[in-house]
Amino acid sequence: MLAEGVSLDSLSMEAVATRAGVGKATLYRRWSNKTALISDALVSLYEPPVPVLRGSVREELTTAVDDLRRWTRDSIAGRLLTHFTSGPCCSPELRAQYFQSVIEPKKAVFREILRRRIVNGDVHPSIDIEATLWIVFGSVLFGYALSEGAGEEQFSSDNIVDLILPGISSASPPQ
Repeated sequence: MLAEGVSLDSLSMEAVATRAGVGKATLYRRWSNKTALISDALVSLYEPPVPVLRGSVREELTTAVDDLRRWTRDSIAGRLLTHFTSGPCCSPELRAQYFQSVIEPKKAVFREILRRRIVNGDVHPSIDIEATLWIVFGSVLFGYALSEGAGEEQFSSDNIVDLILPGISSASPPQ
């Protein structure tokens, strides 16, 4: 229902029960409240990371950013992004669950690429991996959430990678 545009505030256990074709008591036997129900639903949205094909560091990062952009645009979990990132509309507990269950596995793919590329000598060992991840994720997720499909060129995978690569490359160490 959230992926269809229902807000977190207006989502109710009664509406979920009606949609599922069960009584509210059935839901309350399993979940004590709406937060517990949504939290379990978020855990079920986990998608195993897509293996990234190796090539140059640019090709590998571009493929990973392409996957992140596609996921953000096309998956239920990606479409829920604005529900869990837009200010006070979401409880801290649900926001933390969304990031742990949905965003963190995506970040793990990039973290593994960067660590491997540091070992291979392609990426400078002094980079701040977590800051680099937030630059990439911020560009993709925030760009998607705000652009509503407009500005695709600014947020293209090639553009994002071309912007970060000079700063992380072992050929040009960070200052």
